[in-house]
Amino acid sequence: MSRTFSLARLLLGITAFCLLCGLAVNFPEAARACAFIISLLAPTVVVALVLGGFARSRGPFNGTVAFGGMIGAFAMALFMGGPPGPWWLDYLVFVAHSGGGALILGIAALLDERIAAHRDRS
Repeated sequence: MSRTFSLARLLLGITAFCLLCGLAVNFPEAARACAFIISLLAPTVVVALVLGGFARSRGPFNGTVAFGGMIGAFAMALFMGGPPGPWWLDYLVFVAHSGGGALILGIAALLDERIAAHRDRS
């Protein structure tokens, strides 16, 4: 990873931020919907960023964490048997299940890497 300062990257980042702000101002409903959808993925991204530093191979690890988030989201359907509650409660249940699935499979992937490394050394 390059550690040198790049003015081009800074200017591209500022330009992208300004374009996103302009789109959010001009299309508030679409921006709100996009922000809601992105916030559903936030727990999986947080798990991948926090545990990813311990992984030896990031690609398979991130794939496993994303798969865990999907499994957790699909498992939510098993626990949501009753009538729908308020939207914020359904949102919190979805976020908790997707984050939990990502965390469980992320830890399992890290343990699998450690066990495989130990087995190769022996």
